[in-house]
Amino acid sequence: MEKKRTIKNIGGFCYERNHSCTHLEQKLASGEKNNIVDVREDAEVAEGKIPDAKHIALGQLPDCLNKLDKNEHYFMVCHSGQSV
Repeated sequence: MEKKRTIKNIGGFCYERNHSCTHLEQKLASGEKNNIVDVREDAEVAEGKIPDAKHIALGQLPDCLNKLDKNEHYFMVCHSGQSV
């Protein structure tokens, strides 16, 4: 069952918060290109991350938004599911 999704606009980017990983899991399994940003801290990423995910620590995200294409969809992932 999909959990409630919320959408926020931050810095011109539209963020969709989805508390279920089902959609991302399906996209990864299909082999299609995905834009994944891992917002965990360095120590957490050192333990492992999704292959090809871009790492931008949550605290650095506001300063790094210019590195992301506003026309693309991004999956933001973190350890707890509560960060973004």
